[in-house]
Amino acid sequence: MKLKDFFEIGDAECIEPSVFDHIDEYYNTLVLAVNAGEARLLVDENEMPLAVAWNSDGNWSISSYLYRNITYDIIGKFEGCTGEIFQEKRDDYESALREYYCGKITDEYPEVGEDNREGRHEMILDLFKDTVGVSDGKSAIDFCCGSGVASKALFSAGYLPLSMDNDPYLISVGLHKGRLDPKRTLCIDASFSSYFCPKSDLGTGLMLGDISGFNSDLWQGIVAQMLMLTGKTLITVATEKESLLIRKWCENAGRTPEIFENENDPIYDRWVCLC
Repeated sequence: MKLKDFFEIGDAECIEPSVFDHIDEYYNTLVLAVNAGEARLLVDENEMPLAVAWNSDGNWSISSYLYRNITYDIIGKFEGCTGEIFQEKRDDYESALREYYCGKITDEYPEVGEDNREGRHEMILDLFKDTVGVSDGKSAIDFCCGSGVASKALFSAGYLPLSMDNDPYLISVGLHKGRLDPKRTLCIDASFSSYFCPKSDLGTGLMLGDISGFNSDLWQGIVAQMLMLTGKTLITVATEKESLLIRKWCENAGRTPEIFENENDPIYDRWVCLC
């Protein structure tokens, strides 16, 4: 389903320009400024608000409340409009919302190259089989997914990955090449993962870095999010020095990491941290 189908309306645009903007309370202010005489409220299976579609002079716009709370002022604005209430499953709407923004990204980058080298998918799949094993549908989060090479390998290993990266071009590559699922892909800063992602069985972050003195705080924050959200975590980096930093951060979080050198792929995933 497309977003508009949940409200039984024609073409509609989201008020928030990107999915990452959904955590910004500023957009509640924009909603209150919309001149709408008609509105449609969407609630989930527990009757919690998911989104509101606003009709302003025949133009529909949608504001969503998956990642920030709806306010009493916005509810009051809806009640002041001619309106209807619809109900759908939260997961279905969230998938459609991700797909909407992935469509924006592929529209912005309609022509892409290929950043994957031959054989890398098989190398990553072998790494997964040797470390975290195959699955029968367990949940996973692929942090800093790039163009989705690891996400595709996770799927091949039987996991159901939710993928994220902050580079829209790389995401577009993954979407165009079929490695990323638009219903399960987010263009966000991984430092804010907990706003967008439920806890999962497995977390992966392949080829993190470069991690250096001036940006180590940034990467430490991302690793902290990974450890908080995932039961088992697999991280790869290029250098032993980086792996020792990862070890320290994992130990500080109460994990017991296993660090080893991956002889099968000395270029991309040379040092592996499993915890």
